[in-house]
Amino acid sequence: MHPNGSRIASGEKTLEIRRWRPALDPSQDLLIVENGRFLHAEGDQDEDGVAVAIVRVKAVRAFIPDDVPAACASYFEEGWFAWELSDVRPLPHPFKALAARGIYDIEFMGHSENCMNSHIRVASATDIDAIFDIRTRVKENHLSHEQLTDQGITPEAILHAMQQAPCVWIAEVDGVAAGFSMADVYDGCVFAAFILPQFEGHGLGRQLMEQAEALLFQHHRQIWLETAEASRANGFYQRLGWVVMERLPGGDVRMEKRLEQSL
Repeated sequence: MHPNGSRIASGEKTLEIRRWRPALDPSQDLLIVENGRFLHAEGDQDEDGVAVAIVRVKAVRAFIPDDVPAACASYFEEGWFAWELSDVRPLPHPFKALAARGIYDIEFMGHSENCMNSHIRVASATDIDAIFDIRTRVKENHLSHEQLTDQGITPEAILHAMQQAPCVWIAEVDGVAAGFSMADVYDGCVFAAFILPQFEGHGLGRQLMEQAEALLFQHHRQIWLETAEASRANGFYQRLGWVVMERLPGGDVRMEKRLEQSL
């Protein structure tokens, strides 16, 4: 992990090792990733690869050129953190494990951000197709077009909301819609915030949330949202100052943020 990350845990942590597709050089095809997103049943595959082992991380230290790639999370470059591994074993199922962010908490800013041209803008009617494309392609809290329609989330409903207030924002990377957020001004809630998986870790989610919160705090001193308690989004929101206020049926939580907390 990038050395600007803040240390939030110590001791050995259990993580998942994953082989990526297409395969890299045999000496460079194992990476540690976040289990909350990628841990599957044995043999399952997706576009990000297949889980191959569970490991114990016994230390986190500065990367050195002699490190083998299998011991590194993220970038294989001097100045980035590396993992010292122990107790590599086959992947059992089911197996609950801690995510990599359980040791270092950081969105990968700076290094990778310099490699892309991104900005946040208010969405327009021409963005509605992209909004639904993003919403139906995310992996966490995924919903199909049919499921969204069943919940009353239709292109017509989004257009109506846009016409009432500038309440939807698009994150663009090199001219491509990479994520969006949406606020419900009347209810005082963050209605949605999603980033396509390939654009995660560049700070776009944080910027989209800042837009939604700023609009809501113009009308409310206390705002709220709901998310799955077991999701990565739960931890992300808490790092932005949101507080869990209530556990809801079905594994969701209601989170709130007050205006004074954002000052």
